[in-house]
Amino acid sequence: MYRGPKPVSYVPIDAGACAGAGAGRAPARSVGAGERISRCFPYNPSSYRPTHELQIFRLKMLSRVVAITGCDSGLGWAMAARAAREGLITVAGLYKEGETPASKALTALCAHTCPLDVTNQSSVENFKSYVAKLLMENPDYKLYAVVNNAGVMTIGDYEWQTPEMIERPIAVNLLGSMRVVSAFLPELRKIAIENVIKPRIINVVSHCGLQPLPGFGPYCASKAGVIAWTRALRMELQPYGLNVSTFIPGTGVALKEGCGQMKQLVAEMVLTSHLGMVEGTGSPWKVIDSVTGF
Repeated sequence: MYRGPKPVSYVPIDAGACAGAGAGRAPARSVGAGERISRCFPYNPSSYRPTHELQIFRLKMLSRVVAITGCDSGLGWAMAARAAREGLITVAGLYKEGETPASKALTALCAHTCPLDVTNQSSVENFKSYVAKLLMENPDYKLYAVVNNAGVMTIGDYEWQTPEMIERPIAVNLLGSMRVVSAFLPELRKIAIENVIKPRIINVVSHCGLQPLPGFGPYCASKAGVIAWTRALRMELQPYGLNVSTFIPGTGVALKEGCGQMKQLVAEMVLTSHLGMVEGTGSPWKVIDSVTGF
């Protein structure tokens, strides 16, 4: 029978629920390592005692910086929260500026939050500068990973979609990821050559990039582009010891995030296409309700 240490039990955290409890708590840079360990690794001492190897592993994590894009909600927020709880120095890029429930909850978990719009080069440069300043002020910190998670998805027949709907997945999912990697690549390659830690680039993609689906045309194209680009980048950077990989989340996560504003998107499709003018359909809003089921 296994008699090793009991694993830590993590309770799923809701950004909105944590915002109130986390208000006013200091970010990671203003607390000591010991205090940050106690926050990020909650456990009951009477039932769980980490091994010496696990303690060493956690101390190593305290010097590794992870930059993640698209942390306002869903998968991005969950990754940033988990990384912070595991002790990684987490920099979360948020599209929405100001004190949102997501940013408050991440700050309570000792993560750094920074505004980021991956379609804007100046915003990407500011995000990079934030991370660079963090590394400069803490010489023992090393950039460990850049995670491209920011993404958008529109569901609907290609003919229905407006030009903006068609172009936005390419601008955010593909070109946005490229902008972020271009900004951080020199630093990541430098760290890889030093061979102290093994840095990596992780691009969040989708099964739609492997097997296209009807109604997801531009989204499939953007994710297929990210997969192809990642494979090429992996071969280019392998000689330096810099790992580049893709991550495909479960279908439920992608659909939950993508359908959040579906009724509004369908409304735009209906009002700007022939769907709202088909004889016998009645009001365009009836078409919208029938399509979305709301």
